[in-house]
Amino acid sequence: MKSLNKLFVFIGIFLLASCNTGTTSKSYELAEAGKHYTTLNFIASADELREATIDALTLRKWSLSRQGDAIVAKINHRGVDGRLYITFATDTIHINSKGSNIDNVPIVPIRLIDSLNKTIRKQLYKNKQRKNSTKTN
Repeated sequence: MKSLNKLFVFIGIFLLASCNTGTTSKSYELAEAGKHYTTLNFIASADELREATIDALTLRKWSLSRQGDAIVAKINHRGVDGRLYITFATDTIHINSKGSNIDNVPIVPIRLIDSLNKTIRKQLYKNKQRKNSTKTN
């Protein structure tokens, strides 16, 4: 029984050590190469995407401002100064992360964008469910 417990502890430590929530070297490499643009693909109108994105940014505690049809979002999370300029088209969100940095070193905040993408997808689903339920009532 003791050896089984030790095995579970070892597996748990291994799994925790393999979880990396920090900034990857790819974040620096992309910024150095000037690749600050990310495109996220969906099946939704530009208005639906804008609404879900605003909801997701708010849930993730980004500060927001608008520039015409675009959204400018900023956050400082664990030393990452994230700055996103977000535009919308049917089925697509375009993100420019130029200006994001860690200690004044340019990065592309891949993990922040990935987390935001997941939350946008959840919000898009919730918003569609809410609209469908109001249509049936």
